[in-house]
Amino acid sequence: MLVQPQHYTHASRMTTAASYGATIVAPAIGGVLYPVLGLGGILPINFATFVIAIITITLLYIPQPQPEDRSVEKATSWLAIIWQEVTFGFRYLWNSVSLRSLLMLTALFGAFLKMNDTLYDPMILARTDGSSQILGAVSAIAGFGGITGAIAPCA
Repeated sequence: MLVQPQHYTHASRMTTAASYGATIVAPAIGGVLYPVLGLGGILPINFATFVIAIITITLLYIPQPQPEDRSVEKATSWLAIIWQEVTFGFRYLWNSVSLRSLLMLTALFGAFLKMNDTLYDPMILARTDGSSQILGAVSAIAGFGGITGAIAPCA
């Protein structure tokens, strides 16, 4: 177990804060760099940060949880093993009403959120004559709101 149950809320808030932290920094830097470097200058920077992230993850030790005995029949082929694992997950979700409800609510929320994300950047660019600086500023301000919501104490 990577996170103890009493720390689930804190771990979730940290994940949200990290996500919105990137939302603050990346658009602001991109909004400033794009007019100067163009896409051809930004892509190598993006690739370099990707390589740094992969190296960092490769060097970290992540403890692996002990596998649980689920009394799954011994499969003879790798396809049968994969099928058993996939169907186990769906059966587990189907039998847990609360988990299934949480999954459905999260999926619906995510779907509407992503539909909004598709229109967010073009709408701002259309209203500002294609200003990448304003788009970066608005995205950074939205990121500050997200971080504030993530780290604000729960009432």
